[in-house]
Amino acid sequence: AMDNASACDNSSAGAYLAALDKLAELRRRYSGWKQYIAQLLNILVENSGFDYAVFASRPEGSPQYIVEGESSGLLLKDGKPVELSVHSGLIGWVLRNEEPLYSDGKTGSASLFGKMDGVPEFSSAVCIPVMLDKAACGVLCLASREKKAVPEELRAFMRLAADDLGQILEVL
Repeated sequence: AMDNASACDNSSAGAYLAALDKLAELRRRYSGWKQYIAQLLNILVENSGFDYAVFASRPEGSPQYIVEGESSGLLLKDGKPVELSVHSGLIGWVLRNEEPLYSDGKTGSASLFGKMDGVPEFSSAVCIPVMLDKAACGVLCLASREKKAVPEELRAFMRLAADDLGQILEVL
């Protein structure tokens, strides 16, 4: 079984490199925030094996964060942004602590937004702060309903995606 695992790792590193090319291409072709964020979240889901991606932003000093984009419509049913307290969920934790959070599902469920009706609990999550002027202005997350390992390649890939996002936000 060990051989399979290492074979998977090598192919996943290659897959992340290909996905980084897609991120670079997306940056080059930037044509507006809404399109960018939608495409970015799709790239993350397609290349990670996780089934949901979301971006939430926090206006400086605000007690709330705004869910601005997601890969599938859990919260943004009518396209309007949703505001939640920075004290709710893993996203709030990452914003308050300005540190990434990785959960492989072994320690119980990963609640991105805190308890919400109609929103499933995820098992695994990767949440990376998006930094602007040395402060977390947002969080980029991947989540999965199934338990998923969070290998170093995936962490690195998500950090790079969050850096990209920070650079785009800087010029907005």
